[in-house]
Amino acid sequence: MRSPDRTRRALLLAILGLGLGCGDPALERAVDSYRESRDYDSLRFIEQHLAYGMPRSRVRELLGPPATPQVGGEDYYPSFRSTEAEGEPVQAPGLAVGYADPSGKYTTTLRSHRWEPARSTD
Repeated sequence: MRSPDRTRRALLLAILGLGLGCGDPALERAVDSYRESRDYDSLRFIEQHLAYGMPRSRVRELLGPPATPQVGGEDYYPSFRSTEAEGEPVQAPGLAVGYADPSGKYTTTLRSHRWEPARSTD
């Protein structure tokens, strides 16, 4: 017999799964834009669609591969904004996406995401 926590988790993952292929045009545009230009506004929009427990594979479908190798159970996604004067992109805050549980053990599901100051991705 399944424990109540496992049943709730399975139900949550099933609900998330239903939304994965929903074909939200605004989300699809943001995903395309972020993959093409790593723009801040698109990353902000996509971040609103990330959910605790989401499979890492789905996060990568939305954001693409991270800019830096995974460190401490986190992937990092940079973003850029255009300056008004010259229209040149400048680095903006990035999104750190975590997969480690509270004990530090790596998992394959989203455990956290937070905005961070721009990091060097070289």
